[in-house]
Amino acid sequence: MDNHRPTVGFSCLPSELLQSIFLRLALPDIVRLRSINKSIASIVSDKDFVRDCNTQFLSANWLFIYSKGWRRDSVLHGFTDQSDHWFKIPIAGLLMPVIHATEDLYFLAASGNFFLFVSNTRKELLSVNLMKRTVKKIPPSPLGPRGTSSWRRSGMKLVAGPPGSDSFRFLFAELVENRPIMFEYNSDDDKWQSMEAEENHGDLPRVFEGAGPLIFLSVVNGTNESVVLAIGSQGNNTPVVLRPRFSGGAIEQRQVAVGFSWGMGSIGYKCTVMDT
Repeated sequence: MDNHRPTVGFSCLPSELLQSIFLRLALPDIVRLRSINKSIASIVSDKDFVRDCNTQFLSANWLFIYSKGWRRDSVLHGFTDQSDHWFKIPIAGLLMPVIHATEDLYFLAASGNFFLFVSNTRKELLSVNLMKRTVKKIPPSPLGPRGTSSWRRSGMKLVAGPPGSDSFRFLFAELVENRPIMFEYNSDDDKWQSMEAEENHGDLPRVFEGAGPLIFLSVVNGTNESVVLAIGSQGNNTPVVLRPRFSGGAIEQRQVAVGFSWGMGSIGYKCTVMDT
């Protein structure tokens, strides 16, 4: 009986105080709280708490390592600056109902509560909502089904919707018939759209006025010149082509290439992903 007193006493604290305590935890710890008892599960499932969680996690930095084991042994490990230890994130159990045991699955991106995977066998995109424990199959893009080798992480971005929403956008850029095209999937209507980017005529600040932080998608990463698409995080403007160049003298004849960033400020979930 004494062994249960701490849990009972903890559960009797005011819900507002418990929510304040829980918000100091990392997302995987909050998900695990659901299994303690019904009272705590109802607190972490409360709409206001979920909204506050989403707002807080927008500024979180994560490192993800996806270890692909044999059959169903694949594990997603995560480390965040909000904690001091690694988390084992329970993804495999959520994916079991929708993928075959021998499916060749790769982890692509993360934002907010959403994790994006691609199946190399079926060439399908799958999104996982960790908080709601749901899995959604994304229809093929206008370029058709794509295997893992077709996805370039520097050319894609997953953007979670406003805090409290169950929506997200997935953007990626490709050179199609020598034209820089941005493709965007919106989970609200479950549809794709594509937009050809416009050349930058030197008025970039005016073009993106009121568009929010910028998202940069790499199209071509060359030695002396690269092609990058810039688009506002609100998605209400046409993407613009940027062509960063390096002069040979300035870099002492070394071969360099443009890296990529998610823009001027935090956009959704900043993360690094690795496959092992």
